[in-house]
Amino acid sequence: MYVRGRQSTLHRVIFEIRYNHGYTYLDRCGKTVNSILQSMPEWILKSEQISPQNAPLVSTANQCTFNFSSNKMRFSIEQPANAQINSSEIERFVEQVDSVSSIVIEHLSLKEFTRIGTRIFYLFPFQDQTEVERWIADLGVFSLSDRFLSAFGGPVENAGVSLVIPGQERTYRICLNGVEKLAQIDFGSEILSLKTTAMSKEQKRTFKQRQPERTYSQPHFAAMIDIDAYLEDPRQIDPKDFVSSSITDSARRLEAAIRADI
Repeated sequence: MYVRGRQSTLHRVIFEIRYNHGYTYLDRCGKTVNSILQSMPEWILKSEQISPQNAPLVSTANQCTFNFSSNKMRFSIEQPANAQINSSEIERFVEQVDSVSSIVIEHLSLKEFTRIGTRIFYLFPFQDQTEVERWIADLGVFSLSDRFLSAFGGPVENAGVSLVIPGQERTYRICLNGVEKLAQIDFGSEILSLKTTAMSKEQKRTFKQRQPERTYSQPHFAAMIDIDAYLEDPRQIDPKDFVSSSITDSARRLEAAIRADI
Protein backbone atom coordinates (compact mmCIF):
# COMPACT_ATOMS: atom_id res chain seq x y z
CA MET A 1 0.00 0.00 0.00
CA TYR A 2 1.45 3.36 -1.12
CA VAL A 3 0.40 6.69 0.38
CA ARG A 4 2.03 9.82 -1.07
CA GLY A 5 5.02 7.88 -2.36
CA ARG A 6 5.56 5.92 0.85
CA GLN A 7 5.03 2.17 1.10
CA SER A 8 3.49 0.98 4.32
CA THR A 9 4.70 -1.88 6.49
CA LEU A 10 2.23 -3.93 8.48
CA HIS A 11 3.85 -3.67 11.90
CA ARG A 12 1.43 -5.32 14.34
CA VAL A 13 -2.02 -6.91 14.50
CA ILE A 14 -4.01 -7.42 17.71
CA PHE A 15 -7.30 -9.29 18.02
CA GLU A 16 -9.35 -9.22 21.20
CA ILE A 17 -12.66 -10.58 22.47
CA ARG A 18 -14.19 -9.36 25.72
CA TYR A 19 -16.99 -11.22 27.44
CA ASN A 20 -19.26 -11.48 30.46
CA HIS A 21 -19.66 -14.43 32.82
CA GLY A 22 -16.23 -15.86 32.12
CA TYR A 23 -15.49 -16.76 35.72
CA THR A 24 -15.48 -20.44 34.80
CA TYR A 25 -11.89 -19.52 33.83
CA LEU A 26 -11.04 -19.95 37.52
CA ASP A 27 -12.27 -23.56 37.39
CA ARG A 28 -11.36 -24.57 33.83
CA CYS A 29 -8.17 -22.67 33.01
CA GLY A 30 -5.91 -25.73 33.26
CA LYS A 31 -8.23 -27.91 31.21
CA THR A 32 -8.49 -25.21 28.54
CA VAL A 33 -4.71 -24.79 28.34
CA ASN A 34 -4.26 -28.57 28.10
CA SER A 35 -6.73 -28.74 25.21
CA ILE A 36 -4.84 -26.02 23.32
CA LEU A 37 -1.43 -27.62 23.90
CA GLN A 38 -2.61 -31.13 23.04
CA SER A 39 -4.50 -30.23 19.87
CA MET A 40 -1.97 -27.64 18.61
CA PRO A 41 1.63 -28.50 19.60
CA GLU A 42 2.92 -25.18 18.24
CA TRP A 43 1.70 -23.47 21.42
CA ILE A 44 3.75 -23.40 24.63
CA LEU A 45 3.32 -21.64 27.95
CA LYS A 46 4.96 -18.24 27.97
CA SER A 47 5.27 -18.39 31.72
CA GLU A 48 5.18 -21.34 34.09
CA GLN A 49 3.04 -19.35 36.49
CA ILE A 50 -0.56 -19.35 35.28
CA SER A 51 -2.55 -17.14 37.61
CA PRO A 52 -6.18 -16.25 38.34
CA GLN A 53 -5.52 -13.10 36.30
CA ASN A 54 -4.29 -14.61 33.02
CA ALA A 55 -2.78 -17.56 31.16
CA PRO A 56 -0.16 -16.45 28.57
CA LEU A 57 0.91 -18.69 25.68
CA VAL A 58 3.13 -18.19 22.64
CA SER A 59 3.30 -19.96 19.28
CA THR A 60 6.65 -21.44 18.27
CA ALA A 61 5.53 -21.22 14.63
CA ASN A 62 5.35 -17.43 14.37
CA GLN A 63 5.78 -15.95 17.88
CA CYS A 64 2.10 -15.05 18.03
CA THR A 65 1.18 -14.39 21.65
CA PHE A 66 -2.13 -15.39 23.22
CA ASN A 67 -3.57 -14.61 26.63
CA PHE A 68 -6.96 -15.23 28.19
CA SER A 69 -8.62 -14.53 31.52
CA SER A 70 -12.06 -14.33 33.09
CA ASN A 71 -13.05 -11.29 31.00
CA LYS A 72 -11.12 -11.33 27.71
CA MET A 73 -8.86 -13.18 25.28
CA ARG A 74 -6.16 -11.48 23.21
CA PHE A 75 -3.99 -12.47 20.23
CA SER A 76 -1.05 -10.42 18.98
CA ILE A 77 1.47 -10.77 16.15
CA GLU A 78 4.30 -8.29 15.62
CA GLN A 79 6.75 -7.62 12.82
CA PRO A 80 10.05 -9.45 13.52
CA ALA A 81 13.27 -7.44 13.63
CA ASN A 82 14.50 -8.67 10.24
CA ALA A 83 11.32 -9.63 8.38
CA GLN A 84 7.85 -8.52 7.32
CA ILE A 85 4.34 -9.64 8.23
CA ASN A 86 3.34 -11.02 4.84
CA SER A 87 0.04 -12.44 3.57
CA SER A 88 0.93 -16.01 4.59
CA GLU A 89 1.63 -14.86 8.15
CA ILE A 90 -1.74 -13.12 8.25
CA GLU A 91 -3.44 -16.30 7.05
CA ARG A 92 -1.70 -18.27 9.79
CA PHE A 93 -2.71 -15.65 12.37
CA VAL A 94 -6.35 -15.84 11.26
CA GLU A 95 -6.30 -19.64 11.60
CA GLN A 96 -4.76 -19.35 15.06
CA VAL A 97 -7.50 -16.96 16.12
CA ASP A 98 -10.14 -19.32 14.80
CA SER A 99 -8.85 -22.54 16.35
CA VAL A 100 -7.76 -21.23 19.77
CA SER A 101 -10.74 -18.93 20.37
CA SER A 102 -13.16 -21.77 19.62
CA ILE A 103 -11.55 -23.89 22.34
CA VAL A 104 -11.73 -21.08 24.90
CA ILE A 105 -15.34 -20.22 24.05
CA GLU A 106 -16.34 -23.87 24.38
CA HIS A 107 -14.47 -24.61 27.63
CA LEU A 108 -15.56 -21.41 29.37
CA SER A 109 -19.14 -21.75 28.05
CA LEU A 110 -19.06 -18.17 26.76
CA LYS A 111 -22.31 -16.84 25.35
CA GLU A 112 -22.38 -13.12 26.14
CA PHE A 113 -19.76 -10.90 24.49
CA THR A 114 -19.16 -7.21 25.21
CA ARG A 115 -16.61 -6.32 22.50
CA ILE A 116 -14.77 -7.79 19.53
CA GLY A 117 -12.00 -5.84 17.88
CA THR A 118 -9.02 -5.96 15.51
CA ARG A 119 -6.26 -3.38 15.82
CA ILE A 120 -3.84 -2.86 12.92
CA PHE A 121 -0.64 -0.79 12.99
CA TYR A 122 0.93 0.51 9.75
CA LEU A 123 4.38 2.13 9.57
CA PHE A 124 5.59 4.55 6.88
CA PRO A 125 9.42 4.92 7.08
CA PHE A 126 11.38 8.19 6.93
CA GLN A 127 14.95 9.41 7.39
CA ASP A 128 14.21 11.75 10.28
CA GLN A 129 11.46 13.22 12.43
CA THR A 130 11.21 16.38 10.32
CA GLU A 131 10.23 14.35 7.25
CA VAL A 132 7.67 12.47 9.32
CA GLU A 133 5.96 15.63 10.52
CA ARG A 134 5.98 17.20 7.04
CA TRP A 135 4.40 14.07 5.52
CA ILE A 136 1.70 13.91 8.21
CA ALA A 137 0.84 17.58 7.70
CA ASP A 138 0.65 17.16 3.91
CA LEU A 139 -1.87 14.32 4.16
CA GLY A 140 -4.62 16.85 4.83
CA VAL A 141 -6.21 14.74 7.56
CA PHE A 142 -6.31 17.75 9.88
CA SER A 143 -5.40 21.45 9.80
CA LEU A 144 -4.72 24.25 12.28
CA SER A 145 -5.57 27.88 11.70
CA ASP A 146 -2.83 30.54 11.63
CA ARG A 147 -4.61 32.26 14.51
CA PHE A 148 -4.31 29.14 16.66
CA LEU A 149 -0.60 28.75 15.87
CA SER A 150 0.22 32.42 16.44
CA ALA A 151 -1.59 32.35 19.78
CA PHE A 152 0.99 29.85 21.01
CA GLY A 153 3.90 31.58 19.34
CA GLY A 154 5.21 29.20 16.72
CA PRO A 155 4.85 26.39 14.19
CA VAL A 156 3.89 22.80 15.01
CA GLU A 157 6.84 20.59 15.96
CA ASN A 158 4.96 17.34 16.59
CA ALA A 159 1.38 16.59 15.57
CA GLY A 160 -1.07 13.72 15.69
CA VAL A 161 -4.76 13.06 15.47
CA SER A 162 -7.22 10.55 16.91
CA LEU A 163 -10.69 9.98 15.44
CA VAL A 164 -13.60 7.69 16.30
CA ILE A 165 -15.96 7.03 13.37
CA PRO A 166 -19.03 4.77 13.73
CA GLY A 167 -19.45 2.67 10.60
CA GLN A 168 -22.34 0.49 9.50
CA GLU A 169 -20.73 -2.83 10.47
CA ARG A 170 -18.13 -1.71 13.03
CA THR A 171 -16.68 1.39 14.65
CA TYR A 172 -13.24 2.70 13.67
CA ARG A 173 -10.79 4.49 15.91
CA ILE A 174 -7.98 5.92 13.77
CA CYS A 175 -4.80 7.42 15.21
CA LEU A 176 -2.02 9.10 13.21
CA ASN A 177 1.28 10.21 14.72
CA GLY A 178 5.06 10.07 14.38
CA VAL A 179 7.10 7.39 16.16
CA GLU A 180 10.78 6.76 16.84
CA LYS A 181 12.31 3.31 17.23
CA LEU A 182 14.12 3.01 20.54
CA ALA A 183 17.81 2.13 20.56
CA GLN A 184 18.59 -0.87 22.77
CA ILE A 185 21.69 -1.41 24.88
CA ASP A 186 22.20 -4.97 26.12
CA PHE A 187 23.70 -5.08 29.62
CA GLY A 188 23.32 -8.85 29.92
CA SER A 189 20.96 -8.90 32.89
CA GLU A 190 18.72 -6.23 31.35
CA ILE A 191 18.15 -4.23 28.17
CA LEU A 192 17.97 -0.45 28.29
CA SER A 193 15.80 1.27 25.65
CA LEU A 194 16.19 4.96 24.83
CA LYS A 195 15.63 7.45 22.04
CA THR A 196 18.64 8.28 19.90
CA THR A 197 17.32 11.82 19.46
CA ALA A 198 17.81 12.32 23.20
CA MET A 199 21.54 11.52 22.87
CA SER A 200 24.29 14.05 22.28
CA LYS A 201 26.45 13.74 19.15
CA GLU A 202 29.23 12.17 21.22
CA GLN A 203 26.83 9.67 22.78
CA LYS A 204 25.45 8.70 19.35
CA ARG A 205 28.96 8.10 17.99
CA THR A 206 29.94 6.00 21.01
CA PHE A 207 26.71 4.02 20.80
CA LYS A 208 27.25 3.17 17.11
CA GLN A 209 30.87 2.15 17.75
CA ARG A 210 30.05 -0.17 20.63
CA GLN A 211 26.90 -1.77 19.26
CA PRO A 212 27.22 -4.63 16.74
CA GLU A 213 25.87 -4.05 13.25
CA ARG A 214 22.33 -5.39 12.84
CA THR A 215 19.84 -5.30 10.00
CA TYR A 216 16.36 -4.18 11.03
CA SER A 217 13.29 -3.91 8.86
CA GLN A 218 11.66 -1.47 11.26
CA PRO A 219 12.60 2.16 10.48
CA HIS A 220 14.13 4.41 13.14
CA PHE A 221 11.64 7.16 12.24
CA ALA A 222 8.15 6.56 10.88
CA ALA A 223 4.61 7.78 10.68
CA MET A 224 2.22 5.33 12.30
CA ILE A 225 -1.42 4.84 11.36
CA ASP A 226 -3.22 2.79 13.99
CA ILE A 227 -6.71 1.52 13.10
CA ASP A 228 -8.88 -0.16 15.73
CA ALA A 229 -11.95 -1.75 14.12
CA TYR A 230 -14.38 -2.94 16.79
CA LEU A 231 -17.96 -3.80 17.59
CA GLU A 232 -19.48 -3.44 21.05
CA ASP A 233 -22.12 -5.80 22.46
CA PRO A 234 -22.25 -8.10 19.39
CA ARG A 235 -25.19 -10.50 19.35
CA GLN A 236 -22.99 -13.22 17.93
CA ILE A 237 -19.36 -13.43 16.88
CA ASP A 238 -17.32 -15.07 14.14
CA PRO A 239 -13.67 -14.45 15.18
CA LYS A 240 -12.16 -15.77 11.95
CA ASP A 241 -14.33 -13.60 9.72
CA PHE A 242 -14.02 -10.53 11.92
CA VAL A 243 -10.23 -10.46 12.07
CA SER A 244 -9.72 -11.19 8.34
CA SER A 245 -12.41 -8.76 7.15
CA SER A 246 -11.14 -6.02 9.49
CA ILE A 247 -7.61 -6.24 8.06
CA THR A 248 -8.84 -6.19 4.45
CA ASP A 249 -11.47 -3.52 5.04
CA SER A 250 -9.15 -1.20 7.00
CA ALA A 251 -6.52 -1.26 4.24
CA ARG A 252 -9.15 -0.57 1.57
CA ARG A 253 -10.66 2.33 3.50
CA LEU A 254 -7.27 3.81 4.32
CA GLU A 255 -6.25 3.83 0.67
CA ALA A 256 -9.56 5.43 -0.28
CA ALA A 257 -9.26 8.08 2.44
CA ILE A 258 -5.64 9.08 1.76
CA ARG A 259 -4.85 8.63 -1.90
CA ALA A 260 -1.32 8.90 -3.24
CA ASP A 261 -2.37 11.44 -5.87
CA ILE A 262 -3.95 13.95 -3.47
